[in-house]
Amino acid sequence: FDVDPATLPAYPAFDLNYPDRQQRQAPVAAVNVSLRNFWTFSHCNLRAAIAERNSPIGRAPSAVVQLPYEHELLVALRRCAESLDREVATAEFLEVLNTVSAQKLDNGDAAFWNGTFGSAEFASLFSTSVSRLSLDGADTYLPLEELRYFLLAHDSFGQPDSVLTRERLAEAYQGLELSRFGGRLIKSLDEANFYLGEINRLFSEHSDPERLCPMRAPTRRVRELDGALRRYHIRILQPYLAEIGRRGRPWLESVTALAEKQSSVMPAGFQPFYRQYLDTQQPEGIWQIHVELVRRHATNWSALLDHCGIALR
Repeated sequence: FDVDPATLPAYPAFDLNYPDRQQRQAPVAAVNVSLRNFWTFSHCNLRAAIAERNSPIGRAPSAVVQLPYEHELLVALRRCAESLDREVATAEFLEVLNTVSAQKLDNGDAAFWNGTFGSAEFASLFSTSVSRLSLDGADTYLPLEELRYFLLAHDSFGQPDSVLTRERLAEAYQGLELSRFGGRLIKSLDEANFYLGEINRLFSEHSDPERLCPMRAPTRRVRELDGALRRYHIRILQPYLAEIGRRGRPWLESVTALAEKQSSVMPAGFQPFYRQYLDTQQPEGIWQIHVELVRRHATNWSALLDHCGIALR
């Protein structure tokens, strides 16, 4: 194209701001057990389970501590209600058990959200203090199985046969945090979208097929463009875009699925970030913008080369 490279805009610095704790945390109603009622929890070893929440470890804000605690307490309450000897238990205990069970069950969805998208562990996953994805993907671990684990854990949260265990959960959090894949992917998409947008703009302003190939005969300029296409687009850009799609699509689709399962408790402060960066179905989101830019890019080259009678081999 007849364009001075010095006039082309440079890719601006990109900083992904994951919602802060106040924006991303779902409200959880407090469940308080008075000291008097606490001593009634002698059945089913519930006293120890409840006391754990007030221990130094139980008060830790990390999701790796809080999420399994909430799950295990729900399981313990459920099992107690199912196995309790009604002739031995006092009416007072049964009343407190039913009240606490109902309150914890009502909090279950919010507790799981805070253990995933509302957690510091997930915030680390989307840090952009990392490089973008490499062409071959060899330097980046793809934590797809970890996300699928959270999907399974969500569906069985609070159930005795759940896949959610402290050990497996800690491994899943570690895999997500160490990969920083969310930040890498979004950074790569943003940069790719910027340059694809610029290339498409240049096509719309400078690639009149009749001017470049009068009478459908390619000019010297078009042959230069064809050479650039083969050197850079086919060898570098196309494989990189394919790598983003191969690794990014299934991962983002799993993120979308996990978020949609929890849409009823997604905080309002988190929703703009979700729509812009994580929702693969959002027309104005980064993924659908990327899909459309890639489509237009391919269409632009195809239309020009077809008009000029140049075939890619």
